Amino acid sequence: MIEHTAGLVNEKKLEGISEIRDESDRDGMRIVLELKRGEQAEVILNNLYKQTQMQISFGVILLAIVNGQPRELGLLDALKRFIDHRVDVVRRRTDYCCARHASVNIYCSGFQKALDNLDAVIQLIRAAKTPGTHAKD
Repeated sequence: MIEHTAGLVNEKKLEGISEIRDESDRDGMRIVLELKRGEQAEVILNNLYKQTQMQISFGVILLAIVNGQPRELGLLDALKRFIDHRVDVVRRRTDYCCARHASVNIYCSGFQKALDNLDAVIQLIRAAKTPGTHAKD
């Protein structure tokens, strides 16, 4: 769009613009058009709308698979279903993380019990006659 606008300015099809700068970054697109002295901004803006793609409309068919069936959705229904999908994804991810941490917690509690009774565990191991037997059998 910037190149097209610059081409129109160079071909003198779009009058009143002295400089075009692209100040876009990660946050969004920003194009600065500096006007020549004495030009009216509204007239140039209307010419920009008319001769460039700054203001266009297009049709969209929102086709989605809903409950295993293809359906055409309206904008609000599509947004609602997308938000429901994102909620489901976050819920599943949270459940997975909780289950994973719960299994880790089981191991940690077992290690904590062993550390609390470390002296008794060491005595039990030393008192065993063979590695596979217990002292109190």
